[in-house]
Amino acid sequence: MYVISRGGHLGLWWEGNKSIFIENDSWVFVSRGDCLEYLEKIHGRERAVDIILSLKKSKGTLISF
Repeated sequence: MYVISRGGHLGLWWEGNKSIFIENDSWVFVSRGDCLEYLEKIHGRERAVDIILSLKKSKGTLISF
């Protein structure tokens, strides 16, 4: 699952196997398409695709974008 917070500027890929604290302004997206749609509104299509790929490759590491 994709966890995005701080108005689309912080995120991580979460497999659901450990507890995390989610801030008030955070979103959890089960599908890549929904997350991509949300990020496109903030960063544009090309950057949103780059972010999605980076999140998946990060294996649970928090990424700022």
